[in-house]
Amino acid sequence: MKRSMIATFFSARLRHLHGSLMVADGRLIILGEDGVLVIADATPDVYKEVARIQAVPKKTWVTPVLANGRIYCRNNNGDVVCFDVTGK
Repeated sequence: MKRSMIATFFSARLRHLHGSLMVADGRLIILGEDGVLVIADATPDVYKEVARIQAVPKKTWVTPVLANGRIYCRNNNGDVVCFDVTGK
């Protein structure tokens, strides 16, 4: 039986089981509780990261937001960052 792609991500890539995610345009947008933002292809067969960055410092349990080609991330202290993902 195959493990789900999301289970593989959380166990192998973040090394913990806490984080928030959303799906947009065939990609997973994942923000781990340690503030690491990961973009991965949303396929059931294989885990493939497209990008990874330490987005916000300190602990976060906030779901990332995608709006108008930008990803917004916030930590539990209220620090907010914005990443332009339009490719322009």
